[in-house]
Amino acid sequence: MNGNDEMKFRNKVDVSAPIDVVFMEVSDFPAIEKRAAKRGYDVQRLDVLREPGPGMVWDVSFEFRNNMREMEVELVELNAPDKMCVVSRSSSFAGSMIVDFLALSRTQTRVSLELELKAQNLTARLMLQSIKLMRSNLMNKLEGRMKGWARQIENSYRMSDVS
Repeated sequence: MNGNDEMKFRNKVDVSAPIDVVFMEVSDFPAIEKRAAKRGYDVQRLDVLREPGPGMVWDVSFEFRNNMREMEVELVELNAPDKMCVVSRSSSFAGSMIVDFLALSRTQTRVSLELELKAQNLTARLMLQSIKLMRSNLMNKLEGRMKGWARQIENSYRMSDVS
């Protein structure tokens, strides 16, 4: 495959909260499952692990372009409080999400996100080309979501710090 068969997104956001707090929020998998369900995703946990860690697997179904899509998502790395890596597979795409956490100070954390999507067949390549046309719009949405998420963590941290 060549560069036309893949797409990468990178973004970062600074959060006014300690790295341990930020990592704990990002790795709260039951909360992530609930947020996904509220957005219309059907999320089913497939593994039987009792503690969060590599090997956690989910089956995720969602509608995209009037078609139901399914993918398997697996947590492959969870190194508190520095890094988390998730891979996804479907019949059309393979993807990865790497999240790095860097303590800028005792109460400031930088979260860097890298998303990579690879087409697995011709139909997926064509879909990826149309997604590439929307790249700047998608980057703006990603940035907005990350900033909103950072503000939620900061507000939650401030509220818990007050009590």
